[in-house]
Amino acid sequence: MLLSSFLILPELNNLYSFWVPLHPVIPVQPTPKIIDSARALIWEYGLNIKTIDAIHIATAITLNCSAFITTDEKLADLINNSDHRLSIKIGFAEIFSEYLPDKYRQNILELRREEKNNEKIRNNIISK
Repeated sequence: MLLSSFLILPELNNLYSFWVPLHPVIPVQPTPKIIDSARALIWEYGLNIKTIDAIHIATAITLNCSAFITTDEKLADLINNSDHRLSIKIGFAEIFSEYLPDKYRQNILELRREEKNNEKIRNNIISK
């Protein structure tokens, strides 16, 4: 599994603390194959993603990772809703963190979940 983030958020730090001891992290230097795969994600698959995101995803695919976890919800949605099926699951870290034992979770996740639920309720009321 490849964990990626544009920011190291407190909940992501918690996720690393839980995940890393169980699954070793191996630093990877982008190879020509990874760069070609990243280019293909953007140009051949037509995904409107940042180059660095393409490199991260291409690295995970090249290394046969089972999943790619990101804190970028828009990136996860874009990839998962693409017409092209990639050989990897893209997960949003906040959703993934729901599976963490309570001792590894922070209250901020619950607050964000409540905010999203309240926003959905407001949107439903407004749209009616």
